[in-house]
Amino acid sequence: MIIPPDDEKDANLFRTTSVASTSLVPPPSDPDSLLIDIDAPARPPAVLRASYPFSDWHGEDLPPYERARWSAGSGSTASLERHASRAASSSRPSPSTVQYVFADPPSSRRRPLRPVISTRDPESPTPSPLPTPVSPEGTVTPTLASASKLWEGSALPPRHRTLYGWPLPVFETHPPARRWWRKYRRWLQALSLFILVAIGLTVGLLVGFRAGFAAHKSVGADDAQPTYEVSGGASHFLNPNLNLTYVPSRDGPDASDGRAFNCNAFAFYNTSSDLDQLAIPYAAFDHVITNYSFPLASVSGRQQLDSFFMVARGLAATGTVEFVGTDGPSDVISGGDEDNIRVDVVVRYAEGRNLSTIMNICQMRRDDGSVGVGIFTPVETDGGISNPYLLNVQTTPSYHVVVRLPPSAVKNPVYTYSPVYIPDLAVNVSQMAVRTGNMQGVVDFGNWSISTCRGGVVTVYVAAQNAIVSAGGSSVQGKFNVSESLVVNGTSGTIMADVILWDSQNPGENSTTLESTFPVARRAANAPVTAVPANVLTAADPSTPERMIHTSFTSNEGFIYVSYLHHPPSVALSSYITSSGGTVDVSVHPNFVGAFAIQNLWGEVRLPPVSTGVCVDPVGEGRRRAVVQGNIDVSDGTLFATEGINSTTVALAEITVTGAAYWADVVNGQAQTQSAHAVQDSAASGGSELVVVGSWGDVQVTFDGT
Repeated sequence: MIIPPDDEKDANLFRTTSVASTSLVPPPSDPDSLLIDIDAPARPPAVLRASYPFSDWHGEDLPPYERARWSAGSGSTASLERHASRAASSSRPSPSTVQYVFADPPSSRRRPLRPVISTRDPESPTPSPLPTPVSPEGTVTPTLASASKLWEGSALPPRHRTLYGWPLPVFETHPPARRWWRKYRRWLQALSLFILVAIGLTVGLLVGFRAGFAAHKSVGADDAQPTYEVSGGASHFLNPNLNLTYVPSRDGPDASDGRAFNCNAFAFYNTSSDLDQLAIPYAAFDHVITNYSFPLASVSGRQQLDSFFMVARGLAATGTVEFVGTDGPSDVISGGDEDNIRVDVVVRYAEGRNLSTIMNICQMRRDDGSVGVGIFTPVETDGGISNPYLLNVQTTPSYHVVVRLPPSAVKNPVYTYSPVYIPDLAVNVSQMAVRTGNMQGVVDFGNWSISTCRGGVVTVYVAAQNAIVSAGGSSVQGKFNVSESLVVNGTSGTIMADVILWDSQNPGENSTTLESTFPVARRAANAPVTAVPANVLTAADPSTPERMIHTSFTSNEGFIYVSYLHHPPSVALSSYITSSGGTVDVSVHPNFVGAFAIQNLWGEVRLPPVSTGVCVDPVGEGRRRAVVQGNIDVSDGTLFATEGINSTTVALAEITVTGAAYWADVVNGQAQTQSAHAVQDSAASGGSELVVVGSWGDVQVTFDGT
């Protein structure tokens, strides 16, 4: 960096004729002699001249601008003479031979300055060109440059940064570090501000959480809300109030449940009752019983109850609902009421509890004429907890609901025409298992609906036009005879279903009915297979489908096993079966004729060949059972398109297998093959469709009933 010239900085101050001494002139013994009136007109000081850069002087280098000021060379005196003439023309008197290096701005104060003693004659108007500092004793002492650059004012003591009077440490930084700081200082400042804000928010949240926990703990026991402790990412209840109290406005029946009457009419339960053959009572609990009867009307030679329902709601609505069938104990069957549907509710509860304060069991009636039973319990504890898993089973009530039909109907089933008909039955119990005995030949249902979240559904046999089972996280097992539709849904349970497709317009139809293979294992690929019994249709029986039955089986995390035991040729089938987390195994009845699509993700598709000699032609024409793979119609309106299988997914042969199953004509001992498209469009198909989708497990489908 080039420093501009300054009249108050003159390198002549450091001129010397000897290098014998390197010390400056000490101040004189009389301090007053160093004081001058700084208000008087300034007089330029006479300074020593030195050639630049230097000749025989070994001090510090002079500033670069001195080269211009001494451009005449080390022997030139022109500049010195001009300087002397300016000094001579000054109006300020010369008080002594003392000259000063620097002068401050005018001030009323007097202060000592470092003197420079000139060797000129006081009477001479022209100063000597070689001024020399002198010591207090009057001896001449040459002045040399020290480590400080006097011409830059560094002779003054260095200034230090202070904080409230305390000196701050001074750190030396390298030029690269300073350049880096200047380039990124804005980013570093923003980052520092962000960190400070984050720390502040975190501290605020922690303080707020602690205050909230303290507020929960301070609430009284009667109206306390559940308190929590967070540990390892999970919340735990601290001393929760798990007492159950029935509040009618909160826990009682609503308008959709109907009108409640005849509530809590309990009687002492005799532990030697015939109902003990269904379930053994626990000796550690008290038991009471209440029962209700619903009369049956005679309609067209059958006993009928228009609509029957059951509802159970609340944390303590646990236990089992059981419909007694022909497979039930004889004493239990005989305990029913003729011409009535009898419902017994056995209550198990801890000793010493007042039942009216924790439950309400009533007979129900709706405006549409539907009748039933309702069990209502608290939906939350006194501490506000609605999680049933936190309750103590030893202090929580439980119920066994037994539904019995007229003993004469159960003991004498009529397989062609059931003596009892219920157009609509709905059971909605959130935490109870539902068991249905063998109702074959006893009762037929129009709409049969079961809904539960826990406990599972077990059905030995039920016949209905439309059957719906919603099992939530529990399993479903049973045999279902349907004439219109069957829907079984579960979220995380296994589904095991035997399905009978019934033609309600041809009740005397007597085509082949297979035997159930559940829960035994299915056949291996090369295992020997015994022929199934077959009934050949009469000439009066239709051989082409006239009606369609829809079935659906869905599970998110469970296995699915479906077997079609009976399939009249007069009925077409549209079936959708899927599981997102388990094996899917489907046995299709040999009478199925139509297209299929099988899709599997992260698993294998197994399509065993048709076993020779197993299937018998239902119309007695000697045809052979055959399965062909190939392209099918997946246009809009088909089940395939509805379930997301289209021309794009069909092209992905790696995960989708399509084809058709049919009965092949035999000519000269050879089966006449057909394409999948031809089978799908044939009259024998009637629009039958089968879609099976699996994930994380194998999918196996057979079309010969095995």
